[in-house]
Amino acid sequence: MQSSSILAWLDTIQLPSTESPARADPDKEPNAKRIKLNRSKSNVSISRLPTPPLDMSATGKKRPRTSDSERDDDETVFSQPDPDPTPRAKQYRDKLHRNKETLAGASSHASSTSQPSSISNASSPTKQQRHASLQETGYNSFSFSKHRDWQPEQLTKLRTDLDKINNGEGLISDEIKSQFEGCNIPNFAFFDKDNPPATAEWRYPDADFVDEMLERAALCLDEGEGESSWNVDVHAPILRWVFPSGPQSNLLQFRYCPGATIVPGFKPQNAPSQMVDFCIVVRPQEDTPAQAIIHDTCNYRPDKTINHTDWGNLSKDPIAISIETNKHGENWTKAVHQLGTWHSAQWRSLYYDRQGKPLSAITFLPGIIVQGHKWMFVATVRRNGKAVLFQNVAIGDTETKFGIFKLLASLQCLHRWTEREYWPAFQKDILDMADS
Repeated sequence: MQSSSILAWLDTIQLPSTESPARADPDKEPNAKRIKLNRSKSNVSISRLPTPPLDMSATGKKRPRTSDSERDDDETVFSQPDPDPTPRAKQYRDKLHRNKETLAGASSHASSTSQPSSISNASSPTKQQRHASLQETGYNSFSFSKHRDWQPEQLTKLRTDLDKINNGEGLISDEIKSQFEGCNIPNFAFFDKDNPPATAEWRYPDADFVDEMLERAALCLDEGEGESSWNVDVHAPILRWVFPSGPQSNLLQFRYCPGATIVPGFKPQNAPSQMVDFCIVVRPQEDTPAQAIIHDTCNYRPDKTINHTDWGNLSKDPIAISIETNKHGENWTKAVHQLGTWHSAQWRSLYYDRQGKPLSAITFLPGIIVQGHKWMFVATVRRNGKAVLFQNVAIGDTETKFGIFKLLASLQCLHRWTEREYWPAFQKDILDMADS
């Protein structure tokens, strides 16, 4: 009710005569007491009925009264409850908020009892890995010494070759031995150039390159430089030496791709996506049958990409080897989880639109985890529809000159395997090129 309406109502009330009232008949019952009104300005605050405040949502406290009689009179007029109260904005909002919280709580409870729980990147790597092992789109992780019957023959052979390289025996030709005197390279690492072993097929870096990598890696560690420094100044030059890109047509190249994300169609369920730092890709020449088929195949795949990511030219160049890097000594479990999640998505990409038809040639996906100086080989197979990651085989390091030699030889071994084994298998299984 507005104050103007109250004043209009007050004006309809009959005022008492200004003359002195006649003496009342003592035998006659007195009339009911009339509300006293006085329009003099001096008494208006006392005699006029109080004007309700503009904000009708005021608290239930009564205004103070100046006398008992006035309190009785006021209560006579205003004590009856309003049969049709006006909704108050604040009270309505509070009630609506309480109802919303109740409904949200009930919905949340129902959801939590009927759906698998999800996890975020804020969870610990161990918890994320345990969660991944329970999900169909996750992965399991084991050491290479476990479940050997799950590891395909191709993987066993490659792992054996990498073990031999890491042992270092007969790795370097003695014709360059003089360049590395005083570098603590054992004698068994050199072979007679006139009687080379069957595995002596690696290129060798010059002494300046080895010295540069050794010095820069040591500086990254000693001065606590970040992962990006390791990637740009140490890891990338080593990968470029083995997988060069340039005017010449090289089938295999490396890509620095820390921003490459998994496309929605291949992301894990109830878990965050993961990324890697480098990829070794197969880059077929223009105007070749393989390049043309990849172009056509991308037209009907999720996000128009041949891989499980659409980052840059990874959308058209098949990924062969994935590499996850960390600073020296950082969480190994986190790195395994990142690569395991990435490989799991890659398997889903390879099996896209096959209607249950198994892959006959691609038997495992190779990967590398780098922690500062240390480089480790891992591999992921697919068993009963789920990814299984096996870890790990040392393939060299940047801590010593001998370690750099072993690393470069191991990467060349992986280069050879990708070119001779993985790429033909990809052409057969994914591109349906029977003659590959």
